[in-house]
Amino acid sequence: MEIKSYPKVNLILKIYPKTKQEQKHKIKSLFVLDKSLHDLISIKPSKKDIVVYKYKNKNLMLKDCLIIKSLEYLNNKFKLTKHYFIQVEKCIGLMSGLGGGSSNAAAVIKYVMKNNKISLTELNLKDIALNLGSDIPFFLSSYSSAIVFDYGNEVEKYNLFKKVSYKIYTNNIKISTKKVFAELEKSNLYKSQVNFSKCLDSLLKKTFNNHYVYNDLHPYILKVSSKKLLQNINKLSSKNKIICGSGGTILSINE
Repeated sequence: MEIKSYPKVNLILKIYPKTKQEQKHKIKSLFVLDKSLHDLISIKPSKKDIVVYKYKNKNLMLKDCLIIKSLEYLNNKFKLTKHYFIQVEKCIGLMSGLGGGSSNAAAVIKYVMKNNKISLTELNLKDIALNLGSDIPFFLSSYSSAIVFDYGNEVEKYNLFKKVSYKIYTNNIKISTKKVFAELEKSNLYKSQVNFSKCLDSLLKKTFNNHYVYNDLHPYILKVSSKKLLQNINKLSSKNKIICGSGGTILSINE
């Protein structure tokens, strides 16, 4: 079985301050599934769960394998008896902000659930968002674009894809999401700068406003990245630029 695993882009990303009682920050984000590139996942039966990543015909060793974590999660929840050999041919950049790892995990979750005749409705999306990743519920949906909120578990279809045109500029710059949020946490007075409704309105009207903040993580990404990322941003002739998600990918928005 071969599955195409597509990335996402965040055209708007609002991060709410986290209380002491909360495990993660709540978000509100405009997600778009991007089909300009994809990873290819091959799955077949096995005596035990094995995950192999390949990039340009070379094996990759990933310390934090979200697919394995997802399989362990499903085994704990549903007491599965089947196991799988999974190979992922990577095209989506690692730690790029495009959600490649979450997309891979969601694709495997969908396959395993179907293969074991378990409905996706039996999944607790809030539990998945908190314990596996806030991007996964979007990838589990069938939506091409959606507004995602709470911890990522609330996904509402939003027909936007044809209304907003953008280009993706990947930089092969790996950004650690954990480090980005660690920088944000250092600011005890953190407050979201994103006005979601105004940003959404500007995108719909194709009047990108450079005075708006579209991604609350922008300054914290720059703090943990190399100077190359800022240089690459400044090199782009477009004035309408957004850093995507928590990674080093740049989006150029067309008006």
